Amino acid sequence: MTTPRVLTSLLACQSFFSEGRSTVSPGRLVRAAKAAGFTTVGLADWCSVAGAVELCHEARQQGLHAVIGVTLPTLFPNPPRSSTPTTLFPLVLLARDRAGYATLCELITAVNLSHPHGVPLDVLRQAGDMQHVVCLTGGRQGFPTLLGEQRDLARAATYLRLLRTIFPSALYVQLFHGQAPNERRRLEYLRGLARDLELPVVAAPEVSMATPDEYPLLDALTCARLGIDVQTPHAERPRNAARHVGTPESWGARLPFGDALLNAQAVADQCTLHLLPERLSVPEPSLPRFQTAQGALEERAYAAVGERYLPDARPAALDRLRTELQTVAELDMAGFFLTAAEVTDYCRAHGILAAGRGSAAGSVLCFVLGITLSDPLAHNLLFERFLHTGRSSMPDVDIDIASSRRDQVLGWVEERWGLTGIGEAMVANRITYRLKSAIQDLGRALGLPPDLRDRLSRALGRDYGHLRPHRAREAEVVFTEVLGDAPIKDALLTLLGQVETRFTRHLAPHSGGVVLSRESLTHHSPLTRSSGGLRMLTFDKDDVERLGLIKLDLLGLRMLAALERAREEVLRLTGEWVEYGQLPDDPSVWREISTGDTMALFQIESPAQVQMAARLQPKNMTQLAHQIALIRPGPIQSGTVHPYVRRARGEEPVPDLPDPLKSILAATHGTLMFQEQILR
Repeated sequence: MTTPRVLTSLLACQSFFSEGRSTVSPGRLVRAAKAAGFTTVGLADWCSVAGAVELCHEARQQGLHAVIGVTLPTLFPNPPRSSTPTTLFPLVLLARDRAGYATLCELITAVNLSHPHGVPLDVLRQAGDMQHVVCLTGGRQGFPTLLGEQRDLARAATYLRLLRTIFPSALYVQLFHGQAPNERRRLEYLRGLARDLELPVVAAPEVSMATPDEYPLLDALTCARLGIDVQTPHAERPRNAARHVGTPESWGARLPFGDALLNAQAVADQCTLHLLPERLSVPEPSLPRFQTAQGALEERAYAAVGERYLPDARPAALDRLRTELQTVAELDMAGFFLTAAEVTDYCRAHGILAAGRGSAAGSVLCFVLGITLSDPLAHNLLFERFLHTGRSSMPDVDIDIASSRRDQVLGWVEERWGLTGIGEAMVANRITYRLKSAIQDLGRALGLPPDLRDRLSRALGRDYGHLRPHRAREAEVVFTEVLGDAPIKDALLTLLGQVETRFTRHLAPHSGGVVLSRESLTHHSPLTRSSGGLRMLTFDKDDVERLGLIKLDLLGLRMLAALERAREEVLRLTGEWVEYGQLPDDPSVWREISTGDTMALFQIESPAQVQMAARLQPKNMTQLAHQIALIRPGPIQSGTVHPYVRRARGEEPVPDLPDPLKSILAATHGTLMFQEQILR
């Protein structure tokens, strides 16, 4: 076999999901590696796999092989006479397959929920079958390097022997090159340590930048994370620009060890995980013995048709329901509908006002199950907009809940699904840098005093405060006004200009997205707790959709809380319980709306909606739906608003369109307004 002279696999990269340890997104990392000529990119973020979905998606687009890993903070036992029982060192763990990925998620969850200072080595030993995981000993902060610098070779050898019992066939001593003094001596020491213990070495440079010119930004982010400024020395600060992507040839020249280069490719070949699925992962509902989810769904749905539809409407409803149930069966999604219905059943049983919305409103099945309150046949809505057999992404079901009772529902959901092993957690929301937050972090790292940072943030105001950091030069006049011509002004503007558009600062819970899964959620993602105590995944809603997970949006709505209180007041005064899905059509309500007196009425209280209500004077729910839809980006940008209003008021004739356009667009006066019209 020819000894390689290049390194084609980057196994130990970090993205901005390693908070304060990298300047680059997973997607840009992949694109930079592709441009440089690499064939494999391995992402090993600090105690996180939050970038794994983006990595796999972009790698597939670019034709590269993706390897998913994690840099795991691990607590190693100290000698008996030491002043502290353990010392923290990072290990790089790479998933060989799906089982290995699940092991990584469980270990990260253990750090997030139980061991915030790092995973003890005993927990690592008990984590599961480590044959599905490859272990690298870590780079500059790894124990072989740091203990070697302390000349404590005996302890380094002891730790390697301990790790070999956990990873008997997949432990590698990691070789890296930091372009620092005595780098060759360090490499020879690491190779010698591995040779003495009969362990393989692997070339795995630490990469956390796309290009060398990002070094000042990486240094500033590191200082911000450490709570120091750039004038303060610290062992974790980067020393130079060595951590950029580079080229296969340059890394091959710096790490010219044939066995290490061959092992890098061998490790990449071992890691065959394809994270993005082909099917949806549907939660399993509670079912009677010997009954399938599809059978239970059909039984309940057909029984409810008689309750929801009058006799003359039942044939059409049954025909549509049969079609929808066939689609559900082909997609194996009966469990999802039963699960969503279980949530709305709980709300009804506890007097909590809840209603599904979004594309689910086009489903007769959702209507008869009580998930939605509007009849899709009466409003001519299409099921295909919600679900069809060609769909591989999850359907959109948003359930609005009275805001005063939402926490009660979320608590019940966590108890119902989270404690049964099926899996429940909130979706994460990526909190990205805005200009003001970037000024606080990077300004602190540069030594800018707090009062100047605050003055600068206030001076940006509404005119510039919404900008992303990379557009900071547009507000240079404000920077000059506050900082004058001090050198720190240009330094800060340069750093801000290098911050990516979607640079993630940290993760927080999504406003309402709850994921339910048939497997334990650590099969898909690590779990963590938000500052408010909510259990959440480390993936956002887009990543969750790509993973094929089912998400219910349980959104708190203050309007529903107000209506709930009104219903209770009606019950107190009249003894009548009002069903909001069956309210009568009262002409006096439409007269009130037509005057534009819509203050505090949900969705029609904005100035544009007030003006539109007075002009259109809607007389029924269909006309009101058209009015609400008009004040949306699509109709506004496409020039639909004025033609619709003029035609609705009789000021302009409706064009004589050919069929079938004429019948499809008749309800909206010949204008294209809804997705259903496009589908038809």
